[in-house]
Amino acid sequence: MRSITGKFQAVRDSFVTVARVIMATELWVVAGLVALSVASVRVLPWAVLLTAGFWLVRWAAQRSLSIRTPADWPIFALVLLCPITVSITAVPGITREQVFRLLLGIGLYYAVVNWTTTAARLRRLVMSVLAASSGLAMAVPWIVAGPDAGKLPFIPRSLYTVVKPLVSHTINANVMAGALVLFLPLAVALLWFGYSELRSLERLLTASTVLLVGGMLLLTQSRGAFIGVGVALAGLVALRHQRGWLWLVGGALLSAVALNITGSAATVAALSHNPTLGGLDGRLEIWSRAIYIIQDFPLTGIGMGGFQPLVDTTYPLFLMPNGIPHAHNLFLQIAVDLGLPGLIAWLSVVLLVCGAAWHVFQAGRRVGALTTGLGAGLLASEIALLVHGLTDAVTWGMVRTAVLPWALWGLTMAAWRLHGPADQVPDASHTVRNAQ
Repeated sequence: MRSITGKFQAVRDSFVTVARVIMATELWVVAGLVALSVASVRVLPWAVLLTAGFWLVRWAAQRSLSIRTPADWPIFALVLLCPITVSITAVPGITREQVFRLLLGIGLYYAVVNWTTTAARLRRLVMSVLAASSGLAMAVPWIVAGPDAGKLPFIPRSLYTVVKPLVSHTINANVMAGALVLFLPLAVALLWFGYSELRSLERLLTASTVLLVGGMLLLTQSRGAFIGVGVALAGLVALRHQRGWLWLVGGALLSAVALNITGSAATVAALSHNPTLGGLDGRLEIWSRAIYIIQDFPLTGIGMGGFQPLVDTTYPLFLMPNGIPHAHNLFLQIAVDLGLPGLIAWLSVVLLVCGAAWHVFQAGRRVGALTTGLGAGLLASEIALLVHGLTDAVTWGMVRTAVLPWALWGLTMAAWRLHGPADQVPDASHTVRNAQ
């Protein structure tokens, strides 16, 4: 009996050792699958299956699916809504693709949380995120279609013909702007708040990220992204200085005066003008159709990706042609897709992430300036996401880069677990044991 027990224990020990090796690769494998899914949507189902495989390995080795986070319950609610949205949709192919993208984003979130169990790993991951965002920015000239002329007249149209796209299906400039807007505030905050604690190569990488991402964001000429980044940077000013809020009040007053001089209606019309949507009237009409849909389908939504066909057939537009793919408002789009329960669950995740980022920022007083910068940058990234989401919905559902916010959310929760309030940070030995 003892020999059998000993053999069983030896087999289990060997299995646990192999499982630890597999789990150590989880983040990088899932990140690679995310990159492949951006290149080809055919990868999505297999990417979700492989990501789920890591959860099964973790359960078999340690009887735990994942390290816990404050956002677990609202994320679980989003997962529960997935079969519902597939069952009610009128466009099952489109809906399944978007559901897989949502599940892959959730898998990326937990891969980040489960891998980032030490301060050294957190630092390495932050630098990896900056490097990846720089790489994305450098790829812009080859994968993004030039924006419509006339948005920023000081940028010559000929600039966009210098480099020819390498792909047949280019990415819309506004879509790319929605991705870049997430990373610029983080890089700025790390450089501004944590410069003294950055190593030489880290300073070079962070500064390069600010220049590359900021420069390419400018070339997208996305006014919604500019406003999102502007508000996020204003938030950093308020966090950086004790009386930074005075700067914000002064800036708001100056903006009000400028609007009064130039004419608020003319300014809003200029900012909202789009060759496809027209001006503000066009956006208001699209938003009104989204509100009608939410009123008619408040509990379940219409299924992810069903906005265009339903609007074209049941809620027709009069100020523009058919074919508008989404609600051009992140909050309305989520409610259209998943109903009000889905919007509440998603907003709960965002608010919990913002709270975690705030705690990381506060923890910088006892941990160090770099942690302060990380918390401020993650919080500013959420501000940029939400402000940009008022006029666009390119960080959700139909867009291939919609998984990127989940990476930053996972990074935020991982930082909170390591550097949050002392009475809320999990015991280090427990964290490492779960990671193993």
